[in-house]
Amino acid sequence: MKKESIFSVLFLLMVQLPTAAFAQSLDPNTKDKIREITSETGHTNRDDQYARISGLSSDPVPYLNAILKDGGVRVYEQKAILDFIGRFRSDGAASSLEKIVSDETVHPSVRTAGLVSYAKNFGSKKNARVLQFLGGFANHPLLGKDSVLLVQKIQNGEITSVEKTPASGSKGKQGNFFIKTNP
Repeated sequence: MKKESIFSVLFLLMVQLPTAAFAQSLDPNTKDKIREITSETGHTNRDDQYARISGLSSDPVPYLNAILKDGGVRVYEQKAILDFIGRFRSDGAASSLEKIVSDETVHPSVRTAGLVSYAKNFGSKKNARVLQFLGGFANHPLLGKDSVLLVQKIQNGEITSVEKTPASGSKGKQGNFFIKTNP
């Protein structure tokens, strides 16, 4: 019996160690460059920032998540990062946004920005998953109103993630996705 358990432990170690050794580690220089882009202030062009981030890594979502975990990241930067994460539209990006929105320790306006990024980037692609996730916040004291509104807009086809036009009243922020409003 002991031999079997020893062999089991050895087998697990043999499988786990190479996996950990070859796991993707983040390049600190790339992370710093992405952080520099996300921390730009003023009337930044999000499309330009997104393109520059995309050019630095084939999968920048882990870098963006790592930056979010760093100390000293301002709220406006966190919101921009959530926008960028959503734009990559991968399963990892969707999971990242879900995790951030679900985290009660995250600033409420950042969580709301995560909800919006999630809805606009995944609402048409993963409709059932998005509606279920957003619906889970319907009675939340801080996110409930926004969650219900986003669910309604997805169901009514009012959220578009294809068109890229400036958000109303945002000079210089070209390429922001928007929520259509019925006249």
